[in-house]
Amino acid sequence: HLELVENKHVLEEVSSLFSEITGGRQQPAVVRSASIGRSGAALPGSRYDTAPLLGRTDTSSRRSIGSMDAARAGDGLDFDVEAGPSIGHDINVGFITGVISRDRISTLERVLWRSLRGNMFLNYVDIEEPIHDPKQDGPVYKSAFIVFAHGESLRDRATKIAESLGATLYHVDSSAERRQEELIDTMSRIDDLHQILENNNVARINELTSVSEQINTWFTVVRKEKATYHTLNLCNYDANRNCLIAEGWCATNDIAAVQSALHIATEDAGSNVPTVLQELRTTKEPPTFIRTNRFTDGFQSIVDAYGVPKAGEVNPGLFTCITFPFLFALMFGDLGHGFLMTLCAGLLCFYERKLVWMAKDESMRMFYSGRYIVLLMGIFSMYTGFLYNDIFSRAMGFFASGWVWPTDTGGEGVTVEATKLAHTYAIGIDPAWHHANNSLLFTNSYKMKMSIVLGVIHMTLGICLQVPN
Repeated sequence: HLELVENKHVLEEVSSLFSEITGGRQQPAVVRSASIGRSGAALPGSRYDTAPLLGRTDTSSRRSIGSMDAARAGDGLDFDVEAGPSIGHDINVGFITGVISRDRISTLERVLWRSLRGNMFLNYVDIEEPIHDPKQDGPVYKSAFIVFAHGESLRDRATKIAESLGATLYHVDSSAERRQEELIDTMSRIDDLHQILENNNVARINELTSVSEQINTWFTVVRKEKATYHTLNLCNYDANRNCLIAEGWCATNDIAAVQSALHIATEDAGSNVPTVLQELRTTKEPPTFIRTNRFTDGFQSIVDAYGVPKAGEVNPGLFTCITFPFLFALMFGDLGHGFLMTLCAGLLCFYERKLVWMAKDESMRMFYSGRYIVLLMGIFSMYTGFLYNDIFSRAMGFFASGWVWPTDTGGEGVTVEATKLAHTYAIGIDPAWHHANNSLLFTNSYKMKMSIVLGVIHMTLGICLQVPN
């Protein structure tokens, strides 16, 4: 299609270029006699100096450079640019035509002028409509050009130069009648091609519309068929009994469910041959199977990240459901922040079916799968924050303090000691410690002792789990 469109523009513009060169007359053709000197330039005083062949047209879209004085055929040689075979027979002046990108036409002018040493005549016209170029995947503005040169050697050199600059050359006959016939034929072929493309586009749209209605069904069928063949490839073929034998592991409690599923599949397939399930005795070590649910799945993933217990061993994932969020709360204890965590995780758990799309998002998948972990961490953080008497890093006074500060502070820079009362704070750390200068020493000592006690308990639990393992 690109070649036909460019050839059409070449045929349309070449006729105007020929008309411009011949002074706008097609019949009879303009004949010019040039007196050529030894230097290759037209001799002054020639009676044909005013002929339009060497004229330069002052238009915005057409330009011509060069001269036909390189013919070097001697004085008094007559030639006609549309004389057909006589032009090549007498002085061997030929031409090449084609199209080139508009931004390279000036480069083509300079290179041809210097390479052919001025023994050429170039004329071109800018194509108004942009041409869609598949190589550049977009519209490109181009120009149609014609180059006259004397001798086949110069024409070959001009051809190579034009092709090296990305020009596309097309054969154009020197006869106006043949050019008109070629133009009509080219336009007819373009119309036929447009009709073919339009029909193919309509057929493609109809076919794609029909396919789009069934594409989901095809995907489902292909996935099922792929899964079926993948499962069959896992089985061993017994040629003697002409059957497939599948060996695998399943939980002991699920044997009845597997038999029921095989029975239902046999009935749905309409097979008269029943499927036989037989339990095998083996000395191989069975794989680990841990049954989880939505609540325990996140905690089990944490345990599996460090190591998967062997079959028959005690699964520490059950204890992790309590120890992991509690140890987190010991470090994060704050009633206010713990409440915000509990609120967000509670919303995720309550609307988990509506927010299932988060499981497919890479950035939100971890937060969604660990929603129950965050929920317990928030609850335990609220508990430890209540024990630390801390809400958004502020003290709380739910109960009466066991310390009292004197009313007389003694002025700035004087150290004041609180007086111990007969009772103690009911639950947690006394809020009076939040205003004391030595509160950091007290809380660090308190939490260090608590961490040692809880660490010993945690390690003891781990050692006790090694006994049944």
